Amino acid sequence: MGRFPGMEKFSGTIMHSHSLKRTYMFRDKKVVVVGCSGLDAAVKISHVASQIDLNILLVSGLFEYTNGAWILPRIGSYGLPFDYTVLRRYISIIRSLVGYKVLSWYLETCQINKKFSHILYNLRPPYPALAKDPSINDAIQAKLISGSVVN
Repeated sequence: MGRFPGMEKFSGTIMHSHSLKRTYMFRDKKVVVVGCSGLDAAVKISHVASQIDLNILLVSGLFEYTNGAWILPRIGSYGLPFDYTVLRRYISIIRSLVGYKVLSWYLETCQINKKFSHILYNLRPPYPALAKDPSINDAIQAKLISGSVVN
């Protein structure tokens, strides 16, 4: 599990999301979820916890942290899997012609943010969509919009 500033001062329970089996221990508690791997945990725990604070912190250097992550849906255009509609051979050809930054701009503008605005919910990372692996989650958007999870 990663280390974060101030972690040693926290007196509550600290656990990695892979250890989360049941959510009853979080009933009516305030929970802070840190990191992209905690998106699924935040959705699960939000059904029982009184408040979920989501902090997506990514280590970009030894002590540097950036906030945000590209969150992609599982379902894309026409009800097809998102990766099936985006990860195609012609996309690889376009990427080799125009570069990943231009293709990232297209994906961000015409695909990803069209369904869920990363800027509106303070999730837009400081790097292009194709620069790092995205997180895949369908439920976190609805939890953020409804206020069940707060960023």
